[in-house]
Amino acid sequence: MTPQPPTTVRGTLIVGRFTYEGKPLRSSRVELRSPNGRLLATAATDKNGVYKFPVRNAGRYQVRMLNPSVEGFEVDYLPDRKQQRFDVNYYADYCYVIKVTS
Repeated sequence: MTPQPPTTVRGTLIVGRFTYEGKPLRSSRVELRSPNGRLLATAATDKNGVYKFPVRNAGRYQVRMLNPSVEGFEVDYLPDRKQQRFDVNYYADYCYVIKVTS
């Protein structure tokens, strides 16, 4: 699948959810990286496929899931009181659809 442009997400955290055909990807390792690839934080998805990263500064970050598929997604993060979630739903051979929800 062709990489997509960065997705803008607003909130007090970078919050996301990984699913496969609508079912949560549980206990998947997720990394938050700087644009130059430096590891900033790690997390694991919960029983609902949700992960959270506290982020202080606006900017571009990479969110990378490490299992069951190694995928990286660029996120433009903007601090805001209204929290949004960065959802990635995989299907077929780990093609994906990205959706931002409030």
